[in-house]
Amino acid sequence: MKYPAIFTYADDGISVEFPDLPDALTCGDDDTEALYMAMDCLALHLYGMETDGDEIPAPTHASDIVVGADQKVVIINVRNAPAVLTCSLRLLTRLPFRLQRCLNLAQLPNGHLIDGLFRAS
Repeated sequence: MKYPAIFTYADDGISVEFPDLPDALTCGDDDTEALYMAMDCLALHLYGMETDGDEIPAPTHASDIVVGADQKVVIINVRNAPAVLTCSLRLLTRLPFRLQRCLNLAQLPNGHLIDGLFRAS
């Protein structure tokens, strides 16, 4: 699944937002880190919406997004993110959840979102 993200550049780094998913926000120190974090953020946000039974909105076409001089639109594809999701799994194990709960996140039905997680490990 692909969604447009808006990368906003500032002296202290890059903030990332998804116009179609207002609660999905992240940042990075440079383009590489911001892209990595955006893939991670999008995948986990969509998983959370799916788990909660929320309706997942259709992505806005990138050409319909107006950005400022310090911004650019980047298309984020969560299907290209298995290594990023491995990092998310490691992060989740640090939170006050049991490891089994974290492992359950990687076992989604229908090969959804995290289908390459264990192959990347």
